[in-house]
Amino acid sequence: MAKKESKILNYFKDVKSELKKVVWPSFRQVKNNTLIVILCVVIVGIFIALLDLAFSASFGKIVDLLQGEEAVEETVDTETEMTQEEYDAAMMEMLASVGVDVDAETGKYIDVETKAELSEEEVNARLSAMLEAAGLNSEATTETNNAQ
Repeated sequence: MAKKESKILNYFKDVKSELKKVVWPSFRQVKNNTLIVILCVVIVGIFIALLDLAFSASFGKIVDLLQGEEAVEETVDTETEMTQEEYDAAMMEMLASVGVDVDAETGKYIDVETKAELSEEEVNARLSAMLEAAGLNSEATTETNNAQ
């Protein structure tokens, strides 16, 4: 047992002698190194937050874009299920809501208030303005009108 005690005692003597050789940093060095670490953590955190915002915005736009395509596909599916008469009635109602009538004889667009003839571009502009005011996509209306 004496050998075990001497081994343990030698171990602690070696530890004590090694600790005497250690050069401990001053308080100023510890303070400066701590500030550098905190500053680096803050900078990396801001960088990661900015990347997160950029990726979130990009991903959100992609999702909105994909959902917009699905909405257009659903609209197209709904239109194919309508009869031609129902579709024509819906178009007439939409045109009437922007102050446009269609001359039954000539098929030309007429302004309800002034009775002046309107071009397709003017009608599309009115429909686009109506849809934008409602927060809907104006491109779908233009495509629908062009399909007629």
